[in-house]
Amino acid sequence: MKTIFKLLVVLIMFGAGTQTNYAQKTKKKATKTRVVKKKKRATSKAKKVATKAKAKTKKNSKATTKRRKASTKKAVTTKAKKSVRTRKAKTTKKVTNSKRRVSAKGKAIGKDKKGRTIYRGPKGGKYYINKNGNKTYIK
Repeated sequence: MKTIFKLLVVLIMFGAGTQTNYAQKTKKKATKTRVVKKKKRATSKAKKVATKAKAKTKKNSKATTKRRKASTKKAVTTKAKKSVRTRKAKTTKKVTNSKRRVSAKGKAIGKDKKGRTIYRGPKGGKYYINKNGNKTYIK
């Protein structure tokens, strides 16, 4: 009887110990799953940020290549224009007294005290054509 009693006591203690161990194990599993979920969220966010950054760099690189192409085109055309200008300057040495004329696209609105015709520009500014043929804006 003493042996049976001892066995029962041992079983009860062992059984009670397993219950607390089971509770502890489930708690650990729950915390592990939370940690794993947080890690997954963080990695997915990092991946999204990385893809956005890659897309942005691609866009920027495309824009810079377009700018480079445009600048090389400008450089080539300006070189060609300069060479044409120098050829023209070398071949023609005639001095002409032609005044540069600016076309008055604005509407004539009147004359000032000195007799110059005053025009109104497309944005509402007032100007006249000076003796050199350039627009001179009035305050």
